[in-house]
Amino acid sequence: MKADLKIARNTSWLMIAKLVSRVLTALFVILLANHLLPASFGIFNLAFAIAYITAVMVDFGFDEMAIREVSRAPKRTSEILSTILASRLLLCLLNFGILMILYHLLISYLDTDMTLGILLLVGVMLSIEKISGSFGAIFQAHERMDIQGITEMINRSIYLGIGFTAISMGLDLTNILRLLLLSYLLNLLISLVAYKLVIGERMIKPKYHSIPNSLKTTIPFTIFVLLAVFYGHVIVLLLTVMEGDYATGVYSAGWKIVVFLGVVPYSFGRALYPVFSRKYKEGVKVLNRTYKRSMKYMLISGLPITMALYIVTEDVLGLIYRAEFMDTVPVFRTMVWILPFLFMNGSLKIALWSSDKTSEASTNLFISSISLVIAAFLLIPNYGVIGAAMALVLAEMIHFLTNYHRVSKYLEPLPLAYLWKPFCASLAMGALLFVPIVDIGLLPILTVSFLVYVGVLYLIKGIDRKDIAILWSALDQD
Repeated sequence: MKADLKIARNTSWLMIAKLVSRVLTALFVILLANHLLPASFGIFNLAFAIAYITAVMVDFGFDEMAIREVSRAPKRTSEILSTILASRLLLCLLNFGILMILYHLLISYLDTDMTLGILLLVGVMLSIEKISGSFGAIFQAHERMDIQGITEMINRSIYLGIGFTAISMGLDLTNILRLLLLSYLLNLLISLVAYKLVIGERMIKPKYHSIPNSLKTTIPFTIFVLLAVFYGHVIVLLLTVMEGDYATGVYSAGWKIVVFLGVVPYSFGRALYPVFSRKYKEGVKVLNRTYKRSMKYMLISGLPITMALYIVTEDVLGLIYRAEFMDTVPVFRTMVWILPFLFMNGSLKIALWSSDKTSEASTNLFISSISLVIAAFLLIPNYGVIGAAMALVLAEMIHFLTNYHRVSKYLEPLPLAYLWKPFCASLAMGALLFVPIVDIGLLPILTVSFLVYVGVLYLIKGIDRKDIAILWSALDQD
């Protein structure tokens, strides 16, 4: 019980910070989409899709490696961080060259008005973000998720403040990106200051001869990150080729909401990574308890969100997007079924990573990526943007099945009650949303339906007093 309470406290700071950050970022993206309209918004997302894929060489799995190694040997913090920063600076130069080559190779095949300047601006921004992320990984390894959360909230506030100002000035996409670049530079400075104040260790001169060994160590993580980025952005590239900027913008408007909701499994998994790594060293039985409880909470969170959003999709999108984005409604209604699998995959991935099975996690993601591409080529020509959403859901289901198959080989299978109890409670909540007793407005009916969900879940013993104690502990930071 005490161990579970400690885990809850460790994860809550980062999850709250990520949630607040994602809420504000989602608001910015909504305003940006409504400002740019679908075609320009499609260019914005295409540039980020390409830059995210090439930025993998700057990421190179260093953060995941740092969390694992520093959590096991805190005295090596300075050595590991210095090597990571030196490696990433060198890889940034290579990244810019590849971006320029890709632009000239791809531009004639893409139905887009994206310019080289836009692509390079986004590339520089993401490279700086990866360098700043090195400090966040160190905070996580030292289990100072509170500092990482506070730093992230400050950085995100600067980013959003500059972004909102740019939109209010009526700037075009290129000038908005130029101003946002300033926020990334400030974020790097703030992360460095936070590291010096909290960790306090002086960064030593990097040992350049050790960089090749470091790169070799991170290869399993690099492969996974590359596949993850490809998996998350390949649909944007395929849509641009097959359907153009407008279709990409329509799809991206729905996908951004999914990304926003993905903060729950992402933050939960990242915060649990060092904990899972220690539990694995203590023994599989110890890890098994933490893994099962994390999966239970992911299902309890993911199923009601999915049910609610499916039923009120038109109301939600009509509230946040202009009429030009109403083609997103059927797309998002299909896409929303990715969420339960996305939530569970967050815990499954960390269970594999912390058990030194990163290569198996990469294999699973590779299978899912191939499935996504094949499904996209089959479905997009026949069903357009909705076909892209269908391909995404199918691939995430395959990703879950392969992850669960590998994890269940060395950890206990999940009890069926973990699935059917939140599902039944979600159906009760969905019935209330679908046939509301009184018309009291969207927000009140969502609140009432959520309370119904929690009540039914408690009555059928889908949650117990221990779960409630852990959740309350996560909120209590005193």
